[in-house]
Amino acid sequence: DLFLAIFNRADNSLRCIRAVDIGGADDFGQAVVAYGGNVYVIGYTDYTVFPYSPPNILLVKFNTDCQVITAKVYDIDFGDIPYGLTISPDGQYLYIAGFSSSAAHLLKVKTSDLSIEWARSVRIAGGGDSANSITISGNKLYVTGRTFANDLFVARFDAAGNLEVYKIFSTLQFEEGRDIVVAGGKVYVAGIHQLPTGNQ
Repeated sequence: DLFLAIFNRADNSLRCIRAVDIGGADDFGQAVVAYGGNVYVIGYTDYTVFPYSPPNILLVKFNTDCQVITAKVYDIDFGDIPYGLTISPDGQYLYIAGFSSSAAHLLKVKTSDLSIEWARSVRIAGGGDSANSITISGNKLYVTGRTFANDLFVARFDAAGNLEVYKIFSTLQFEEGRDIVVAGGKVYVAGIHQLPTGNQ
């Protein structure tokens, strides 16, 4: 099941915990953000035609007592798995990045009712690209992930989700961007690089 656990900052004691099961074979939690007394968790579920449905995005809104306020399931494409989540500086919108069967996906969702503002399919190198992490800075969205050819990419989008510029980092090995941060005019990416055999 997808779950949320909240700990007290002073002594790291557990404040509350809540699991969410909407009826699927597996409901997975992937990422969490908090703003203004609310906590948002994304994951995925295959509840729709149990147990054979491809996964869809699951977004759950909690309060700080781990009580569920509302939840939504989004079917963007055949097989949707979200990986990245960030929130706008004013707390009005969530941005979700992930993988769908035909392309990576980006979503902009209202925090008030979890309705979709826009959804974009993203092909950096082709179908099978995966957007793993997303952040917002200066009204721009920055995304990192993996292309279908197993190369790391970094991309920048405008506020409407339109691709502005991207860079692919490619070797003969496997590279994947897992997290991205923008600070001081620089973009920082953490990820995975598979070393050649014998150099591990």
